[in-house]
Amino acid sequence: MRRFALCVTLILTLLIASGVQAQTETPTPSPTPAATATLSGDMLTVQISNGLDDVNESDGTLTADAAEVWVGNGDSVEGQYLGLRFRGLSITRGSIIQSAYLEFYTVQEQWIAISAVIAAEASDNSPAFAQDSLLSQRELTATQVEHESNSKWEAESWQPFDEMAAVVQEVVDRSGWRSGNNIAFILKGTQASGDFGRKFFTALEG
Repeated sequence: MRRFALCVTLILTLLIASGVQAQTETPTPSPTPAATATLSGDMLTVQISNGLDDVNESDGTLTADAAEVWVGNGDSVEGQYLGLRFRGLSITRGSIIQSAYLEFYTVQEQWIAISAVIAAEASDNSPAFAQDSLLSQRELTATQVEHESNSKWEAESWQPFDEMAAVVQEVVDRSGWRSGNNIAFILKGTQASGDFGRKFFTALEG
């Protein structure tokens, strides 16, 4: 059985380990990210490849064409979502995910408290986001991770999020999961950071 460790960014980087291999270089953001997944040793890196795959939903309205996307909550603490969909993941069913985390690239300095619950869509092959297929309408994994932070994001920096290997593991253990399928991660803003708490990072369109 192959063992995987996974890191995710608006790049999704998978450490596919029998021998876990650390990421040695910080990815450089590109205005035209590659649409393919590349395997290097035990690491698989996949970048968001379509503007419809990094989206926000606020109170039932989907935004899919902004230069920046955000994580956290906004004018209300209900109905605030970030969706990230990664396509064509070369992970065989039942592979062991040793590590997984989200990482975002920000062009601006930011310091505000944010909080969110991190989950994946409970789907064998996540379909595209759309106004008639909202983040809030999707079934989520039972395994979820709570994020809460109040830290400074430096301008032009990569910002890692929480370890979430168990979230990815639940998806790739599904009976219908196949190598080449898609995973969607959905982050729902919560009230832990207060009535307003958003941080912004570069979308594919940026």
